[in-house]
Amino acid sequence: MIHYKVAGSIVRYDNPDKSDIHSFEEVFQDSNPLTARQKAIKFYNDYLLSIQEAGQKIEDKITKGGDLIDDIGLGIGIYLEITDPYEKLWDKVYLPYHPSTGLGTELESEESDINEGDFQWVILGRGDGIFATAPWFIKGLENEIEIYNQFNYHKGNLETTVPCFDHNDKKIKEHSILKIQYNWNEYNIEQVNDSNNLIAKKTDPEIGNYLEWIKKGEGEQIEFKSTLFYSESSKKKEEYIKLAVGKTIAAFLNSRGGTLFIGVNDKREVIGLENDYKLLDREDKQDSFKQMFDNIVKTYIGNQNLSNIRGSIHTYNGMDFMRVEVSPSKKPVFLINEKKEKGFYVRSTSSSQPLDIEEAINYILEKFNSQK
Repeated sequence: MIHYKVAGSIVRYDNPDKSDIHSFEEVFQDSNPLTARQKAIKFYNDYLLSIQEAGQKIEDKITKGGDLIDDIGLGIGIYLEITDPYEKLWDKVYLPYHPSTGLGTELESEESDINEGDFQWVILGRGDGIFATAPWFIKGLENEIEIYNQFNYHKGNLETTVPCFDHNDKKIKEHSILKIQYNWNEYNIEQVNDSNNLIAKKTDPEIGNYLEWIKKGEGEQIEFKSTLFYSESSKKKEEYIKLAVGKTIAAFLNSRGGTLFIGVNDKREVIGLENDYKLLDREDKQDSFKQMFDNIVKTYIGNQNLSNIRGSIHTYNGMDFMRVEVSPSKKPVFLINEKKEKGFYVRSTSSSQPLDIEEAINYILEKFNSQK
């Protein structure tokens, strides 16, 4: 009656100059639905890993390289699918999100490949075509666990609760689901209607700690940038602003590491990323911003240092800001500007300072040789 499938459409690369759109569907079924579920999740994770590895090997000339499924309409998802040709299921079980009304539900229609009486819900996915947000996934996951409960399917130790915004009660509630590999703390989005505009607010238990760091001001391991690429004077993207972000990260890598806050001004105020967002074309501003940040790191510092750099977006008073955690590099890191010129930067009391050739050589010999 129920089975799982992994389906999607991705950009497939044979070489840097040749690409196409590849669509696929893999169905998993077993007398124990939990076994089919586990196989589907493994297949999904393995597929994502193969995509990531392909992106690292082949320079991506269409999207951002290494993450090849985030174009609009492209994605990969895990679906719980019910085949019920005589529609007897609905006489036996009540689902929180009925197929006739539930968001996040794909129904049979004239434009769908789903047969009459067959229904499916996405329970995990990546890419714009999957509507990959917590409120979408929670609907499929709540239907899933209700089916397991009604038909006494084995659940192992996977039953759990997660916080997610409830559109009926207009507040965050605990929802019962089967465990899925999804970062609910990072992506749990509360949507509030304000003059017909949806404002995304994230629950973040660490926000207080970040605000305390910001209040202390800039220092050897703390730096603020108002924007990632937006210039207040020209009202457009400027390379020198991107370069300034690259200098800070390079200096942290060559020193004792540090934290860069983007969307915070010199007055220690969270001013948000709206100026950057308004210059981004994609509807998902946060994801587009992250892609731009990744490209800046790749351009000015290089992919070899990605493991030392962790960027995450947080929300305070309805305004997004980015926190970039940089750990010290074990090797010297050179900044490469738009002219392909290399520079060496280190962190001083509260700024990033360039070193000339002699200073850089002495610094490298003293710092990095001592780590061996």
